[in-house]
Amino acid sequence: MLSGFVISLALGGGLSAPYYGWMGHAGNAQHTATSLVNSYRLEKIDWKVVIDQNPRYFGNDLLTHYGTPCITPASTLITPVKINIDDTFEIRAYNAGHGNQLWSVQ
Repeated sequence: MLSGFVISLALGGGLSAPYYGWMGHAGNAQHTATSLVNSYRLEKIDWKVVIDQNPRYFGNDLLTHYGTPCITPASTLITPVKINIDDTFEIRAYNAGHGNQLWSVQ
């Protein structure tokens, strides 16, 4: 098993709802935005992926910065994945509903 950090999606049954975009970060400065779509209950992890296949520590300190994953309107999770100790990254895409890898670019 690979050690490292993971991204987890806790979904009740995949991402099949239509995409409704936000009109700005959290709606306004008070973050009072509400979604037009109900969210799933966070009861289980449907799938996960390792995003650091070779973490680098100095004592207890993790010496790596990670990019931010994003999910597209087509339910594709796109995330950087650190693949070795010298900070080489790949960009990988996964089906957000079931976690199958769709593509990768180094």
